[in-house]
Amino acid sequence: MLSYILKVTLCWSLFYLLYQAWLSKETFFSVNRWYLLGTVLLSLAIPAIDIQWFIPVQEESTLVYYLQPITIGVDQLENVIFTASTDSKTINWWAGLTLVYWIGVVVALFRFGYGLFSINHLYLKGEKIVQQGYHFVSTPTPHVPFSFFKNLFWSKTFEVAETDRQSILRHEEAHIFQWHSLDIIFLEILGVIFWCSPFIYLYKKAVKTNHEYLADNFVLAHASRKKYGRLLLRQSQSGMPIAITNSLFSSQLKQRIVMMTKTKSTKTASLKYLFGLPLMALMLLAFSFGQKAPELQGRIHPVYKSKIAVDTLPHGEIFKVVEEMPQFPGCEEVADPGKRNLCSQKKMLAFIYENVKYPKEAREAGTEGMVVVSFIVEKDGSIADAEIVRSIGSGCDEEVLRVVYLMPNWKPGKQNGKKVRVHYNLPVKFKLDDDSKKIEKNYLGIDIPPAFQGCEHLSGNERQACTSKMAKHFIAQNVNFSEKAVKESISDILLANFTIGADGIVKDVELEQRLGNGCDEEVIRTIKNMPKWTPAEKGGKPTEVVFHGMQLKFDFRSEPHVFKVVDEMPLFPGCEEVTEIGKRNLCSQKKLLTFIYENVKYPKEAREAGIEGMAVVRFVVEKDGSIADAEIVRSIGSGCDEEVLRVVYLMPNWTPGKQEGKPVRVQFNLPVRFKLDSEAPSNKKIAGDHMPRFAACDDADDKTKCANSKMFDFILKNLKYPETAKEDGVEGMVVVKFKVATDGAIQEAEVIKGIGSSCDEEALRVVNLMPNWVAGVKGGKAVNVEMKLPFKFALPQKAPAQKVEVFEVYPNPSSENGFTLKYQTKAGPIRLRITDMAGRERSRIPIEDYDGTVQEVRFDWVFQKNATRENVVVSILDENGKVLKSTTVVIQ
Repeated sequence: MLSYILKVTLCWSLFYLLYQAWLSKETFFSVNRWYLLGTVLLSLAIPAIDIQWFIPVQEESTLVYYLQPITIGVDQLENVIFTASTDSKTINWWAGLTLVYWIGVVVALFRFGYGLFSINHLYLKGEKIVQQGYHFVSTPTPHVPFSFFKNLFWSKTFEVAETDRQSILRHEEAHIFQWHSLDIIFLEILGVIFWCSPFIYLYKKAVKTNHEYLADNFVLAHASRKKYGRLLLRQSQSGMPIAITNSLFSSQLKQRIVMMTKTKSTKTASLKYLFGLPLMALMLLAFSFGQKAPELQGRIHPVYKSKIAVDTLPHGEIFKVVEEMPQFPGCEEVADPGKRNLCSQKKMLAFIYENVKYPKEAREAGTEGMVVVSFIVEKDGSIADAEIVRSIGSGCDEEVLRVVYLMPNWKPGKQNGKKVRVHYNLPVKFKLDDDSKKIEKNYLGIDIPPAFQGCEHLSGNERQACTSKMAKHFIAQNVNFSEKAVKESISDILLANFTIGADGIVKDVELEQRLGNGCDEEVIRTIKNMPKWTPAEKGGKPTEVVFHGMQLKFDFRSEPHVFKVVDEMPLFPGCEEVTEIGKRNLCSQKKLLTFIYENVKYPKEAREAGIEGMAVVRFVVEKDGSIADAEIVRSIGSGCDEEVLRVVYLMPNWTPGKQEGKPVRVQFNLPVRFKLDSEAPSNKKIAGDHMPRFAACDDADDKTKCANSKMFDFILKNLKYPETAKEDGVEGMVVVKFKVATDGAIQEAEVIKGIGSSCDEEALRVVNLMPNWVAGVKGGKAVNVEMKLPFKFALPQKAPAQKVEVFEVYPNPSSENGFTLKYQTKAGPIRLRITDMAGRERSRIPIEDYDGTVQEVRFDWVFQKNATRENVVVSILDENGKVLKSTTVVIQ
C-alpha cells in the first residue's frame, strides 16, 4: 500500500507542477477543472496499468530457473536455513511506518466525519426555504455564506446590502448548479486515504480555487467587476468557512481579483494541454515496465502454505500430527484403533493403485520417480489445497492431483476431541517395470498380450507393464505367510511360472526357486486365485500363453535398530570446534550444502533426454560416522540416481548421532532436485551459455561452485531472524522470486510463499541487498532470467525444563505380550504415550495426581499379533503435552 501511495504521489507531483507552471494562469476554467480531476484519477490508475499487456511477448526474453532445494531428514534443510540466535535483533521499520499510516487514516477520517457532522448540525437547526433548484437554509449560528450540494447556508447574523446579497447568492448558486461539492467530497475521500501525500492538499487547494474562478465568472456575467471586487475586499475578513464546503470567501483574494481582470486566453494557449500527453506516456513507461507481463513472467500465485507443524491460516490451524489421525473411509466397523489404521492405509493404497494411470508421455520418455502431493483433510473429511511438492513432470504430477481429488471424504482427524484440519504428504512412485523386456519374451508370436484386470484398455508396453505391476500387487496383498516363516527371517526371491489360458484363467503354476516353511504353497495358492485375465490374442482369436519368470521378493530379516530422530542428531564434519548447539547445527548444514553443490553433476544423459525431478537417497549414519546402506527411494533415472549415490558415498565420516549418550545408527533421507532450463530442457547448451550466478567468481575454475558458496555466505551473513517471529515461535519456508536482468541487477523481487511475522520482509530485504550478479547468457546473448530462492527459518529446540530422574522399559527388546515402564519425574499432571514409528498414537495414559515417586505401569497387547517387526516409541509428557523423554521399544 505504501509503495502504491509513493507512486501515485510521484504522478500527482508531475501533473500538478505542469498545471501550476503552465495552465493555472489561463482563463480556461472549465478545462482546468477537468484537467485537475482527470489527472487525479489518471495518477491513481497509472501505477496499476501494465503496458506490456498491449505488447507482443517475446517468449525467449525471460528464462526460469529454480535453485535446487536440498532436504536432510527431519531437519528439513533447504537452500538456506537460518537458526535464530539470542543476539540477533532488528527494528521493523516497515511495520512501524504501516502503523503510522493507519493512525493517520483514522485521524483524517475523523476530521472528514466531523466536517459532515457540522454541516448536518447546521442543516437540522436552520430554517429551510425551497428555492428554484436548491434549498435556502437560514441558520442561527454565525458563519459566512456557503453551499453544499443542493443547499445554500446563510447565517441570520450575516447582513449585507441587497446588491451585495444578490451577488453572493449568485456566486453560491454557481457552486450548486455546477456540482462543485461533488469534486470536494471526492478529494476529501482521497485525502483520507492519501493523507501522507502533500500533493493531495495542493490538488484540493487548486480545485477549490478553480471553483471560485468559475463562480466569479458566473457572477460577472450580470455584475460589474469593480463592484464585485469591492464586495470581496469588504468581506475578506468576515470569518472562516467550514472545511469541506464552497464559500465566496474561501480562496486567495488576490489570485481571484487578478483572474477577474485578466484578458481571456487565446485559442493558441489551449495547446499547452498537449504537454500532458508526453508526461502521461513517461509515467506509464516508468511504472508499467516494472510490472509483470502475463505470459512473460507469469502471474503471482499466493501459495502461502508453509509446511510446518501448525500453520495459522484464515480457515484455522493445520496440524501434521493429531491425537486421532484422519482415516481413509471403509474401515469404520473395525473396533481396534491399530487394526483400523492398517485397514485405512490398505484401502487408500488400493484406491491409488486402482485409479492412477502411468501417463503415456512419461512412459515414452522413460520418466520414473516419486511424485509427492500435499493436501489437507478438512474438518468435514473433504480434500482441499492439493499441490505437488515434489515433481517429475511428463504428466505424472497432473495424474496424481487428479486421483487425489477423486478420493471420497475421509474420516476427519481430531485434536482434544475436536475435529481439525490435518496436513498430509502422499508419495506416489512412478517406476517402469524392470521386467518389461523379460515379459516381452513371454509373448513372442502373440499379436496382443494378456492383461490383468484394470489393464485391458491399454496396449503395447503400457499393457505389459501395467499387467506385471497389478499382478504383483495382487499377490502382495493376498499372500499370508505363517508366523514361523516370519520369525525365521525368511529372505529370498521366488521365480514363478504359470499359464494364462484362452479363457483367461491362471493354471499350471510352478516355482523355480522355493522358500520353504509353507511359503511356496501359499504363493502358488495366491497365484491360482488370481481373477480372470483378458486372454492373449493371435490371429484375432484368444490363445493360451505361458508366463515365465515373474520375480517375487520376500524379505523378513531383522536389522539392528535404526533411529530417525535422536537426542543428538549426526553432524556433517567440519564444525567440531563450534560449542553452541544451534550454531553447530547450522554450520553442519552449511557444510553439507556446500559439499553437495560442489560434487553433484547433472548427468549428460539426463540433460539430453530432458529428465528433471527429485531423486531421494536414503542412507544410514553408522555408530562410527560412516555412511552405509545408501539406496535410492525416489528415482528419476537417466544417471541422476547413480550420481546422487556417488556423491553420498564420497562423504567423509560424520559425527555420529547419540541416544541417551550412546552412539546409534541414524537414518537420513536426502532429496536432490535436478531441474533443467525450462525453455529448452532437451537441447544441448551453446558454448558459452550459462545461468546467472552470484558475482566475485570470475577467476574461479568452477564458477558455479564458487558462486553458490559466495551466495550462501552472503545470505548467512546478512539474514536476521525477526524478533516478532522468534517471540511468536514462527518457523517455516519463505520463497522469494526475483529476476536477474541482462545487466545482472536484481529486479522485481517478491515473496511467492511466506510465513509472516516479518520473515517475508527479511528474506526480501536480503535479496534486494545482493550485488549485481553475472547475467545469464543464452544463444550468446545476455537474457533476463527468473530465479526462485527458498529461505528456511528454524528456531532452535529448547531442552525440557522438567527433568526425568528414572525412565526404563523392560524387557527391551520385548514381545507381543507387552512390557513394563518404570519412571520418576517432578510431581504434577503428566501423560504416558505410545506411538508407532510413523507418529500415530497407540495408547495414552493421563495421570493427573502424580506424586513424584518411582512408579511402574504395564502395557499389554500394544502390538498387532503378527506385527512382530513393528517398533514403538514410549514417551513421558508434561501437563502442556511437551515430551520430556522417550525411548524406542524393539520387538523380537
